[in-house]
Amino acid sequence: MVLGDARSVATPVDPAVRGLVDLVCTSPPYGRSLHGQVVARHGQGIRKSGGRYSADPANLGNVSLAVLLDALSTMLRGCAVVHRPGGFVVMTARPWWSDGHLVDLPGALARIGEEAGLVLYERNVALLAGLRGDGLVPRTSFFALEQVRRTRRAGVPRLVTAHEDLIVLQNQENLHEFR
Repeated sequence: MVLGDARSVATPVDPAVRGLVDLVCTSPPYGRSLHGQVVARHGQGIRKSGGRYSADPANLGNVSLAVLLDALSTMLRGCAVVHRPGGFVVMTARPWWSDGHLVDLPGALARIGEEAGLVLYERNVALLAGLRGDGLVPRTSFFALEQVRRTRRAGVPRLVTAHEDLIVLQNQENLHEFR
């Protein structure tokens, strides 16, 4: 197993790995709007801090959507290089709202994966829920709930996100020779 920044997947520690990787798992960052530490004090409202992955401005949690998608495209092209025929990339991602527009990150990942030479193998739903007995208990994030509450107070009907997409891409290049 090799752990590291997925942007450099095409340059693994051992160059002998090229063409032999079975699986790459990753989850892209969503930026400041969906992460951080929350402190709620009676009568003082809610304060959020630590909404950054790091102080490094190049960290993908701190960049624009265009830069994020470009970095993910680089990562997926790298996966196409290191994967064996039939190898998989598995990513969790969810859409989010930005300036009144839905950002369809799962759809973008499927599109840029195919542009990188990977085929969309599956797109699954991963519920943000836990089990209590025989029932599901919602496990949406505080930030998602707060965004929906704020939007509803402004008169815009919106539902809280109850799932993430599990995107599975496959390297099908030379797959017929591999089988």
